[in-house]
Amino acid sequence: MSKRVISKSLTRIQQLPFLALLLCSFCSLSDESSPSKKLKLLSNPVPFFSYTDKSGEMTGYSIDLSKNIIKNAGFDVEVEGLPWARVLKRAESVEYSVISGIVRTPERENAYYWITPISSNPVAFYTLKEDHIFIESIKELDALGNIGVLRNDYRHRILTDENAANIMAFNNWPVAIHSLLKHRTKSLFFSDMGLVLTCLDANINCTSIERIHTYRNAVSYIAVRKTETLKPVYEALKNAAEQFKQSNEFNAMVASYLNQSDDTAKLMTVENGIVSVKSNTTHHASNEGQ
Repeated sequence: MSKRVISKSLTRIQQLPFLALLLCSFCSLSDESSPSKKLKLLSNPVPFFSYTDKSGEMTGYSIDLSKNIIKNAGFDVEVEGLPWARVLKRAESVEYSVISGIVRTPERENAYYWITPISSNPVAFYTLKEDHIFIESIKELDALGNIGVLRNDYRHRILTDENAANIMAFNNWPVAIHSLLKHRTKSLFFSDMGLVLTCLDANINCTSIERIHTYRNAVSYIAVRKTETLKPVYEALKNAAEQFKQSNEFNAMVASYLNQSDDTAKLMTVENGIVSVKSNTTHHASNEGQ
């Protein structure tokens, strides 16, 4: 064998470790940039639970809870706040996404993996006290006149399924509440917690509104879409959620929110890791003008 051939062979052999190292580097980069390593956290802005702070970052009880669980499960996280109707659409287009604050309903039961509950909240019908309207079941919707509800919200779907004739869908709850207060609608299909938080946050005097019929208790969750791809993600998040909610870190997080000086925090309580409105403040509302 000639010296030139031997030299070329040796050169190729010497290059093998470098090529192997380079290949491993690409493998590592591919693994780190894999969508499964980073999850998109989707949430609808709600006072106390999900809001933008002074620095422009999304924060709040449900955001911090979700981020801690996601990070403890070994994933990176990016938060995106959207109107509720867009949250569900965004979750369909972004495969590796997590929804924070989705209510668990029979219609959604088999469409999502349910990771851990966030809040528990009575869903009900509300009218003005002066109207003296009362119903005993959802089958009596005709007595409620025009019913205000959030557009594309799960309650909107319930009213549609019940063949309610006078649905008035709004793009946000403050407008829906003002519509009731100004007698443009006769009722709202909302929730105790939602009414309390919205009236307080929007500085609306809601003391003239009363709950007339409780439909059911709604529990919001952290969830992911039910697909084979997301099954291992769900299992990792489920385990991380169970561990985090039993930790001192979780207790400290809860205390930090409940001990805040703002009025919203004073209305909340947490039992077994689930947020609810204190029973003696169910009909709390701002005393300021409309």
